[in-house]
Amino acid sequence: EDVIRSRIEAQSDYLFDLSRDLMIRAQILRVGREDHVLILVLHHIAGDGVSMPVLVEELSVAYSARRQAAIPEFTPLAVSYSDYAAWQREWFEESGELDRQLAYWREALSGAPDLLSLPTDYTRSADRSRKAGYVPVQIDSKTTQALEALAQSHGTTLFAVLMGLYGSLLGRLSRQDDVLIGFPLAGRDQVEIEGLIGFFVNTLVLRVDVGGSPRVYDLIERVKARAVEALSHQDAPFDRLVEDLAVERSLSHTPLFQAMFAWLDQEEIRFKFEDTTLENLNAQLPTAKFDVTLSLGRKSDDSLEGIFEYDASLYSERTVQSWIDQFTRLLAGVGADEQRSIGAIPLISAQERELVVSSFNDTQQDIPNTTLP
Repeated sequence: EDVIRSRIEAQSDYLFDLSRDLMIRAQILRVGREDHVLILVLHHIAGDGVSMPVLVEELSVAYSARRQAAIPEFTPLAVSYSDYAAWQREWFEESGELDRQLAYWREALSGAPDLLSLPTDYTRSADRSRKAGYVPVQIDSKTTQALEALAQSHGTTLFAVLMGLYGSLLGRLSRQDDVLIGFPLAGRDQVEIEGLIGFFVNTLVLRVDVGGSPRVYDLIERVKARAVEALSHQDAPFDRLVEDLAVERSLSHTPLFQAMFAWLDQEEIRFKFEDTTLENLNAQLPTAKFDVTLSLGRKSDDSLEGIFEYDASLYSERTVQSWIDQFTRLLAGVGADEQRSIGAIPLISAQERELVVSSFNDTQQDIPNTTLP
């Protein structure tokens, strides 16, 4: 398993030459007579998360056909990726839509902080390694159902509720009332492109206002309003937005936001390779893209499961685990009373509070009675 893991990491970390390489490569490892590992690496410029089930489906069709010495018969595409790219560019340029959306983002992000000041364990240097660390996250079904009910009562989604609470946690940890969180959007809002392999994802920024320790009710309403506005201006490419805002660039942190929230709602990858038994192995990349990235998705039992990726050259695993514990405690405490101040929900357990308030302050000492000369 160590050899397999190292091969996967090596393949994932090997750079593509965009001027001449194919944007996909494959390697097969033979681990036993009937046991193999297929490593598929797709450059992000050629595909996204929604592309992967499409890719696997077409691979299944090709595999079945080749086993019968036949030519694979793929479903004809309504449009190609180049058709979509040409249409999008023409739409942006001729309608003035790009200028309209950029104008919204200039106003929406005006005066936003450049850096999320999460307390670090190590120095934030420009030349740090940015080695990625990963800690699993699990939210039980009872808590998830309570959050879902809260979302429905506000006419919004579970994503918006989780985004608001994630922003609340980051705000309390960093002592900031204004928190910027990036999130990826699939960008497939037309039926014709649902079956295409290609990069359609755009990155949006949600500005979470946790000032004044709002009630749970108010926080959700704030995030809901911001999310609706952001989604109605979702087409402005993120790189153009950074360029248009003339963000001061720094080698020590990413522009606009350093925290990401990824809601994993894409179709589950299903393998149908005839009589072959398959298992999906997810690779963990060696480099962290942002300071912190929370990825969550719903499981069949209504629980939430995901992973917290972090920059291990900034934060220790112990620190990140404590943040996850605080996040799950915050989620569990929200459903009870939405009129409660979000800042009043404790992030630490009763035992931890006793340690901080009493044990750490138990400094009383007996001083011997001495007579001064």
